[in-house]
Amino acid sequence: MKRLSGRQYDQLMGPDLLSTTREVIAEIQIIQRKDDEMKDFSSAVGNLAATLRNIALVHQDKADLDMALEVYNLTLAARKAQPIRDNPAIAGTAETIGMLQFKKGNHDAAMSAFHEALE
Repeated sequence: MKRLSGRQYDQLMGPDLLSTTREVIAEIQIIQRKDDEMKDFSSAVGNLAATLRNIALVHQDKADLDMALEVYNLTLAARKAQPIRDNPAIAGTAETIGMLQFKKGNHDAAMSAFHEALE
């Protein structure tokens, strides 16, 4: 392997390369910050979905199945809106919707929800 002279090295590793390297590093740092922001946002949406699920559980325990279904559907929509999807939570919510629909005698709606849970 041939060694570069000091001048050749300076030309090769000169200001253009250093400037480009600094720009690439700055872009990587921006991407990392955006990734952190996306994780934070996804976590916040997940927290909202968890709160909605708790509200739905209260309605379910009070035997207000219509309101429980309405809130579970909001929960499902929030879960699906998460940038970083929590697939087990989506499936579990869809399954719960299916069980409540079945309990109400809405068998077609129940089957639809069960299929969604399996996706």
